[in-house]
Order: sequence, then C-alpha cells, then structure tokens
Amino acid sequence: MVDQVAAVAGQAIAGLEVTRRLATDLAAVRRGLADPGWLGQIAAGPPDRPDLRRVQTDLAFTLRDDAQ
Repeated sequence: MVDQVAAVAGQAIAGLEVTRRLATDLAAVRRGLADPGWLGQIAAGPPDRPDLRRVQTDLAFTLRDDAQ
C-alpha cells in the first residue's frame, strides 16, 4: 500500500493504492472501462502519458485483512 498526501486547491488529498487478485470476465471489464464517465468526472491525463485516463471520484469500501 502506498499513501501520499498533497494539497490540491486548498484540500488535503491522500493517495491509496491497493492490489488484490480478482477473478472476473476481462471482456466485461474492458467494456465497462471503455467509457469511464460512470466512475466520476473525467480529468485531464498527464501530458507525457496520453495512454492514461484519469477520473475524479469518491470511493468508499471496506478493506479487510486477508487472514479474515
């Protein structure tokens, strides 16, 4: 897990990266991410990485220890 804090427009922003294994239908995931507008507001990607898409969104979910 990586966590970073930055100030953007006067607000504290914390970054969180979590990696989990997922068994899913890859074709369905590709279809769902073809137009990521359903995730939130589309944001400009970094100029040096035109292949990346950014979306501003709020997520709320429970993280549990794998042992549970």
